[in-house]
Formats: sequence, C-alpha cells, structure tokens
Amino acid sequence: MDCWSQVQALQGRTLHTLHRNRPFEVIAVDEAQVLIKLSTGRVRPVRRLEVVGAFDDLVQAGELDMKAIGERYSPRGATYVAALLAQLDEVRYQLKPLRLLHRPGQPPTEQVRQGSMVSRGNERLSARSAQVLRRIAEGHGYEQILALNPGLTYGDIYDAAREALEVAGEPPF
Repeated sequence: MDCWSQVQALQGRTLHTLHRNRPFEVIAVDEAQVLIKLSTGRVRPVRRLEVVGAFDDLVQAGELDMKAIGERYSPRGATYVAALLAQLDEVRYQLKPLRLLHRPGQPPTEQVRQGSMVSRGNERLSARSAQVLRRIAEGHGYEQILALNPGLTYGDIYDAAREALEVAGEPPF
C-alpha cells in the first residue's frame, strides 16, 4: 500500500501530535489534501504534496526530523505532517529528539520505547502506563507497584489498564 492510500485510511480517526500529544481529527481526505480539525475546533488543510514529499525524503534518508519537514514541506504544519506519517506502517518515531524513522519490514506490533512514549504499531501508551503495565506483567500487586513507584496512585494503575485496553482495541471495563 502506498503512502497516500494509508493516509486516506486515516479518515475519521482522532490522532495526536507526537510532541505535545494534542488531539486532532482527520475529517476528510481527497486526492489533493487532508482536512484536519484541531482541538480548538479550527479546520485546516494539509496538502498531499507536503505529506508525500516528506515521506519520500524519509524513505530516501531513513530518518527525518521536524526541522526538515518544516523547512522543506510545511512551515506551519510540520507537527501534523509528522503525526500523519507516524501512522504509516513503515514509520516509527522518537521523541527526544523528535524524528521519524523509516523501518520497512518491522511488523506494526513491534514495541519501541522512545522518549516519554511507547509506540506499539500505530498506537501509543504513555510512559507511565507502560511502566505500570511492566510491573503488572512482572507479577507485582497494587501495593508493590505503589511502593516501587513513588508518586503513583491507584488511579494511575486504573488509567494504565484502561489505556492498554484501548490501544489493544478491547472494550473498557
């Protein structure tokens, strides 16, 4: 599947910017652009040339940072171009420093810990949720998890479990 076909499949989804995790909705995709609705309610276009051009550079170079996206393709929309590209099957990302990585052949379910987020395919868990889930997987109970992670609350454990179910596509409890 080519880059633009994958972008078209994002229509109707709510995505998040990579750095600040701000939500935006992909409301329409046509042959020329993606229309996104920002959390402020404002609708803005992201041109196909911006997305496809950045993707082509990413494939050629193997990685692409926000500065390059802004300078070459989208001075005002680099954040959204990066977030859209991060959803593609062959694209992974790092947060510190923020850059996209072209990784063909890696299955979408691979987990890659980068910066303060954990990428699982096209979905993400917060680092705090990932930490809690690791402790649960290690067999720790609530009290042990709270003792090992000062500042964590029962609510954080609940939120981590709820977030993991959401990422896995399972119904919430």
